[in-house]
This record gives sequence, C-alpha cells and structure tokens, in this order.
Amino acid sequence: IIRDQDIEPNTTVNKGSAILGIIVSRGSTDIKISDVSGLTLEEAKTQLENEGFTIEAISENSETIEIGKVIHTVPAAGEALRLGEQITVYVSVGNVEESSAKVPNLYGLSEQLATQKLEEVGLKLGKVTSKVSEAATDGTIIEQSPQKDVNAKKNSTVNIVLAKKPDAPAQTATNENKDTDIRLITVNINPVFALTKDSYHVQIIIQTESSVRPVYDKMHDKKDFPFTKKVEVKKGSMIAVYIDDKLQSEDYVE
Repeated sequence: IIRDQDIEPNTTVNKGSAILGIIVSRGSTDIKISDVSGLTLEEAKTQLENEGFTIEAISENSETIEIGKVIHTVPAAGEALRLGEQITVYVSVGNVEESSAKVPNLYGLSEQLATQKLEEVGLKLGKVTSKVSEAATDGTIIEQSPQKDVNAKKNSTVNIVLAKKPDAPAQTATNENKDTDIRLITVNINPVFALTKDSYHVQIIIQTESSVRPVYDKMHDKKDFPFTKKVEVKKGSMIAVYIDDKLQSEDYVE
C-alpha cells in the first residue's frame, strides 16, 4: 500500500518532466533488530535507520570493546519493534578509570627516582632539561609538567627540569659581598609515625615568599632514623621536612 508521495495530488506537471517518488507501507508487521555489536556508531546508525528505526547513542565504559564500537543495543538484537520506534545504541569509551593515572609529585627527586615513580603509575619520563639553581641539590627536579595530581593518559610522558649548579664565582680577597642573611641550620629528621618499611624517601623543602625548592632529597634505610642534616637557608625562610611525601615538621628561620 502506498502511504506517501513526493508530488502532491492534483499537481499539474509536464509529461516526462518529473519522476514520482512514493513510499510503500510495510504495514504493522514488527521487524527484528539486527545485531550491530562491534560496528562503529555510524555503521550501526546507518543499518538501523535503513531498517526504519530511530537511534539514540549513549557512551558506556567497557574493558573489552574497542573505543568507538557498539557494545549492545536496547532493545537487544533479535527482538522485534515496529517501524519508527527508537533503539538505544551503547558505544564504548574504553575503561576510563584504567586509561588514566594521577601524576605523582616529582619535586626534589633524582631523574632515576622520578622514572621509577612514573613507571609505577603507568606513565613515562619525557623531556629532561636543566636550569641553574643556587638552592636545590644538583641533579634534582625543580619543575615538572604536567604538575602533580593532574590526571594524565596512561603511557603519556611527564617532562622534568633538573637543577644545575651555577658556575663557580671568581675568588675575591675579601668577604665584603657575603650575604649576612644566610643561616646554617641543623635540621632534625625524626619521623612522627611508626616505621614499618625498610626504606623511606626524605626531603627537606625551603619555602620563601617567592619560591618553593628542595635542598635535600635521598632514600634512607629504616635504621638511619633519627638523624640531622645541616642546610644553608636565608633568614625568613620556612624549612619543611617530608618523609614519603608526608609532612613531619616545619620551622621558621629568624
């Protein structure tokens, strides 16, 4: 039965000038839904629309189905629907939780330790450059990109900048230019929590109004604690001690 045509009834046209398009009804018979799982959304949409259905697409996590491919439909393949009824197509976006990783804090670490930390969370060390730093320990990280705690795609890279010692100044006969604000401070490294592991990562961080920089970064065995470390800092700085990224103490240098 013809249910529609593209030229209105009683319209006058020249002979041979137009082709009458018609739409033939399939009646009220239900049609079985094709199995489009594994197809791309565009492929599935084309197939189902050609069969007379309307489509709604929804993203869904999947550990097994490739990103961009159809996981399943609702109603499911093999069920019957009338012409024009809607089918919801669920499309894989992969496993979102497993495809990203939180960037760790690399400040104060050596390149080797940074590489190890990144590999532990599924990331890789990227570009390594250096910058002169008077305060940071030579060869330790003073900048990173992306920053810590940012969610990054697994197997992506993190770029770092390593501290480099400045060139030695020319020797002078007097100490007229010596900075009188520098203090030699003895820092106590004494964990405030129970030691349950064999080794721990120790950092001493100096914070001023304009910068935050590590001056000490080493791994220590459990038997090393407690111990002291002498560091040179400017008056007005804050000294913070971290063990395994946990704050142990803070002291203001007067």
